[in-house]
Amino acid sequence: MSIKINIPDLKLFMEEEIQIQLKNKLCLKGTLRGFDQFLNIVLEKSSYSKESNYFDILIVRGNSIISVSKL
Repeated sequence: MSIKINIPDLKLFMEEEIQIQLKNKLCLKGTLRGFDQFLNIVLEKSSYSKESNYFDILIVRGNSIISVSKL
């Protein structure tokens, strides 16, 4: 028996500002530049909530993501 999981249609969020909630309770914000079938996400001009760090390019592994939302 196989279970089909619906991957969100992230194409709608391309080149848009998004927010990603991670399992370790960090919240990332940045511009969505790409993703793959494993929900690995590439963010540009990103930052995270607990620090004031800024990243030009950030790759987020899909299995660490809880939610993705458009800002």
